Amino acid sequence: MQDLFKLTDETDLDALSNCMETFIEEFKDELLPVAPQLVARLCESYNRVLEEQAAKADAEAEAGDLETDASKLDTDDKTMALMGITKTIATVLACFDETEEVDPRFLEIQEFIIPIVTATLKSQVIELYDQAWEFVDNLTFRSRKIVPNMWPIYKITYDLFKGPAIDYLDEMLPPLCNFLMFGKEAFIQNPEYIRMALDIFITSLTNDHLGDVDAINGFKLVEAVLLNLKGHVNDAIPTIINATVTRMGKSESPNLQIAGLDTIINGIYYNPVLTLQALEQAQGGARAFFDKWFAAMNSPKGLPRVHDKKLSILALCELLKMDTNAVPPTLKEGWSTLVAGALAIFKELPEAEDRRAALLEEYEDDSDEEDMEEDLVVGPPADDEDGDVFDEETAYLDMLAEEHARLRAKQAKRIAKLTQGAEGAIAADDDDDGEYAPSESGSDESEET
Repeated sequence: MQDLFKLTDETDLDALSNCMETFIEEFKDELLPVAPQLVARLCESYNRVLEEQAAKADAEAEAGDLETDASKLDTDDKTMALMGITKTIATVLACFDETEEVDPRFLEIQEFIIPIVTATLKSQVIELYDQAWEFVDNLTFRSRKIVPNMWPIYKITYDLFKGPAIDYLDEMLPPLCNFLMFGKEAFIQNPEYIRMALDIFITSLTNDHLGDVDAINGFKLVEAVLLNLKGHVNDAIPTIINATVTRMGKSESPNLQIAGLDTIINGIYYNPVLTLQALEQAQGGARAFFDKWFAAMNSPKGLPRVHDKKLSILALCELLKMDTNAVPPTLKEGWSTLVAGALAIFKELPEAEDRRAALLEEYEDDSDEEDMEEDLVVGPPADDEDGDVFDEETAYLDMLAEEHARLRAKQAKRIAKLTQGAEGAIAADDDDDGEYAPSESGSDESEET
């Protein structure tokens, strides 16, 4: 390993990182005791390459030089070297996957990784954003706590979202949710942190540059706010509900409608009185929401996830505990159907859990097959029949594509794990007896949804 480190410092060849990854995977038991020293050495190499890249960019900017092909190639080489180092560090972190308790060596490693994540985000190297936020996600999720020197990254992430990285909410979402889940005390003590999270949510719904996928991520973020900060964001409930109802009215996307409904259901679970009051003031009123909610319960594809069903059960329980005097007049007529709705969801819950288990098993099987295919690939691909030649640029683009696909798959699995632990969900039930006495217009809207 020392020889590989020496060669890396001399050449910055990203191929050496692949050698290190293989070495670590094959001898992880032997290397695990010295994992902190290994990561510290990798972080030193990372900082050196990042500083060289930044210094070169600053020198060219001061001289007013235009980017040449040679300059771009050198920058791409250093970016590939940085990506290779991050993948090697990720391989070391993966060695701790099988440890049930938090290993002290993992916490020691965390202290080496946080500075390079901070430097990467501050340097705004967009090709490395994915890996930087994945490190934050990995470290916070595995350690189950937010160490003090991790909080500046939360602020940097917010600033980047409000600036040049507004398109990266998908990558920011897992670490942001971890900050809320494992750092809730810091949010309670620092209202500015809450303001940042809510501002990201509102921006994701209202910014013209962002689409439905970003809005869905915004809904997921505010869901984490409501679940983890119960009783501490009362003043924000009207804003959250109004923004959600307004955004749902601008899109017919089924996924966005589900995410929007979940957000309002979360609001009911958080505080039913405040949420119903806010719904009464929102477009369509509380009755329109309840029509959609109960229609979704009675639709096979309405709100099919385990998360949706559990959240609905919890919200319905909160509604049943309400003082009837606090129930809006528009809802009193169908209030007795709440019990039937809860029973319908309970009936569908086991089937949803079976579907989720099957999907997770299928995902793990697919991941194993992909790993086997990767093990069979040795060296660059041969020239294809169309005459395309494998060159440095092709290697760079392929590496970016593979890294993007890998991170997307890992993020999907992580979010699946997170939703298993959160309370939330709506059932899909075909029995018409579970309807919340919907109006005719409410039925039409639910079918479109």
